[in-house]
Amino acid sequence: MQIGSRFTEYGLTGGFFWICQLLFLVYSGQAKTLLSNLSSVKLDPTSWISQIGPTAISALAIIAVFVTGLLLDLFAVYFRPMEMRVFRQHLVRATATGWVG
Repeated sequence: MQIGSRFTEYGLTGGFFWICQLLFLVYSGQAKTLLSNLSSVKLDPTSWISQIGPTAISALAIIAVFVTGLLLDLFAVYFRPMEMRVFRQHLVRATATGWVG
């Protein structure tokens, strides 16, 4: 696998993960709770954004998406044996019932 395609995969996986998390928060009704808790922290985002700069914030967000994809890929190595056991169970069941020749 080339390094460019690997980074693309990490970015797509991380982006998909964050989008699904946001959709889950909105669907479950927890987004309002999260926003109300964030507003009670009393952070003034305009002050630290102006100090760091919007470009740096964007770069950090992009890095967070790639790191999330990388971590999910690393966790997949841990869960691969469990996934293969489930696949084997389904294959054995399908063979026993005649679904697979």
